[in-house]
Amino acid sequence: MFFKSTVAAAAVTLMLAAGSAAASTYKAFSHYEGGQPEHSVWFSGNSNPSGSSGSKPNHFTFENALPGHGIFAVNGNEATLTGNVRNAAGEGFFVEVYMSEVADPGTYKDAPGYAGDRSDWRFFELDVTKSSMMTALAGSEALGSYDISLRGDPLKVQFGIGANDKDATLLGLSTWIDFTEKPQSCAQTGCRSYAGDINIVLSQVPVPAAMPLLLAGLGGMAFVGRRRRSKR
Repeated sequence: MFFKSTVAAAAVTLMLAAGSAAASTYKAFSHYEGGQPEHSVWFSGNSNPSGSSGSKPNHFTFENALPGHGIFAVNGNEATLTGNVRNAAGEGFFVEVYMSEVADPGTYKDAPGYAGDRSDWRFFELDVTKSSMMTALAGSEALGSYDISLRGDPLKVQFGIGANDKDATLLGLSTWIDFTEKPQSCAQTGCRSYAGDINIVLSQVPVPAAMPLLLAGLGGMAFVGRRRRSKR
């Protein structure tokens, strides 16, 4: 009886762990050009955000900020992108984007020459019940803070192999966005707006190491149970 209850408890633990594993988590990185990270978040053209400086002040990468990557998490029909980005001068933002899944819009932000299958792509709209924004990191207050919105229909956030519009072979995510300076950042100067994009490469975080151990443990317990029954 004790053995059965122990196996049952372990099975419940396994099911709970499996349910958690259903939520996929990815490390987010910049797309690369010439062997170097190009950008994760970009203020388009020569639109350098107010307060920025240095080389490529409008190119912000996860790699320039700790811990060196962002996090893209998908849980059912909801997704989030979070992380710190900095430009070459070390000026940066905390990025938080909240999304809800939508149907295929039929219009895409394609990589050059992309001719792949989009049937596995997923698409997201910004979740209007939450605030997607970029907030200046400590020491970068001159940058201010920005609300994030998608740049018009029908383009959405696209996620899948080739969805990073710079590389047709990698798992990625991209979308065109608009940045609007938050009122508290521009009370004296007038609020600015910029166009830009988010363009990242993704690497899935492996299932926790505890899962294989738990599976092995359950297999071992079942084997011992069979041996005990065979000796009776």
